[in-house]
Amino acid sequence: MLRTLRSFLRDRRGVSAVEFSIVAPVLVAMSVAVMEGGLLTLRSYDMRAAVNSSAQYFMQGGTDMVAAKAILMAAWTRKSADAQATISQSCKCGTTVSVCTALCADGTAPMSYYAIATSMTSKGLFSTSSLTAGDTVRVR
Repeated sequence: MLRTLRSFLRDRRGVSAVEFSIVAPVLVAMSVAVMEGGLLTLRSYDMRAAVNSSAQYFMQGGTDMVAAKAILMAAWTRKSADAQATISQSCKCGTTVSVCTALCADGTAPMSYYAIATSMTSKGLFSTSSLTAGDTVRVR
């Protein structure tokens, strides 16, 4: 009995398989985590690029907020089903909020701003993340 036990303890066959069975789940978990992080980053960059496309429209002289939203949604290729985008306009005379159609007290046109905001939920295999991006563009 003692000889059999010593023989069993000296036998090294299968050690690699046992080591692999211990390490493999950790490697798989790390691979999945890296993949999910990469997909989340890709979706975030895609959302940011779509916001920039809409901002470019305003910086090139566009004024139609519906067209700007259509440009944003078309450029946003990796959006989820719950993706939302809002665009709003505001005007200021100096630091005071003003009506966009009226002149400032000094007779100049008010500064016009367009605020672009996007949000979505990114669902991965094991996690769900909320992503947002936005920008404010001064056009005059």
